[in-house]
Amino acid sequence: MDRTIKPLDPADVTVHRRGRGKPLVLLHCLGMDWRFWDVLEPLADQFELIAYSLPGHHDTKLPKAPYGEAELTEQLRALLKREGVDKAHLAGISMGGSLAQHFAGTYPEMVDRVILCDCTPHYNDEMRANWPVRAGLARQNGVASLIPMLEKVFFTQASLDENGPNVRHVKEKWAACSGEGYALACEALGSQNVLAVMMPSQFSSRGSIDDSVALARNLGMPVIEHPISNAFEVLVKELGLTRPTRGGESLAQQSLPRRDVRNRRCGKNVKSCAHQQRHRDGFEKIARRKSRMRFFRHLWHGLKSGHKVRHNLQRQ
Repeated sequence: MDRTIKPLDPADVTVHRRGRGKPLVLLHCLGMDWRFWDVLEPLADQFELIAYSLPGHHDTKLPKAPYGEAELTEQLRALLKREGVDKAHLAGISMGGSLAQHFAGTYPEMVDRVILCDCTPHYNDEMRANWPVRAGLARQNGVASLIPMLEKVFFTQASLDENGPNVRHVKEKWAACSGEGYALACEALGSQNVLAVMMPSQFSSRGSIDDSVALARNLGMPVIEHPISNAFEVLVKELGLTRPTRGGESLAQQSLPRRDVRNRRCGKNVKSCAHQQRHRDGFEKIARRKSRMRFFRHLWHGLKSGHKVRHNLQRQ
């Protein structure tokens, strides 16, 4: 293979579109493919979900030469032009999130909102040195040989012990991933430095969320931080969806027995399943309302003052 970095051909990519509404481009992580985003299918009635597999992954052809972040950005721009999309939301996780940041900084006129999950615009030297090693192992032994290491990064030990459908699905995707396609993506990540493109100055970093925050501020974007466990809820809120989200279930489950005890003391009959469900639904509704009020009050004051907003519903 030619080791000279060359442009990526958009003709190698099949773009998958579903739903209706404002375009939402979904960029997956290393080793996965466009089906990674099937979990967002409920959004298809309000947004057009646009996804594709990155080079050398699933139904996208293996590139004939190495590539970098700039080549991924130019390929994405060409794909959007080909599909007749002038402006869209971008959502990316890990490698896809790095691409989303680079694209938004390079072509801001084509981006409405950016949703970043578990990613960084910059790796420090120690992290950067890991990518060529991983690339070599993938080429020599296949991506399946990396699963014992990768699964500990992706999943908790409890999830691995349970070995549920999500764990099995991700492992199957890794095992089916092209070793060369995975390796080329690793090398692209090892060479990435989004900050060097959009913040051309000395920048000492450990490759963290602080870099993404600094980058967003440099681009004049408001910053709202959330834990990854709230990713779907944040996506719904940030895109202005009207679909009601469920919340407060765990709190309701904890408090329902106490409510039942109080009701029994008052002489109310709570043995009926329907009666219990009404109590549970009422408590969940109150919990959701209080949680949302805290969120929007916190968000309003943060945006009003121009400061970074931090909010963790789990701690409340």
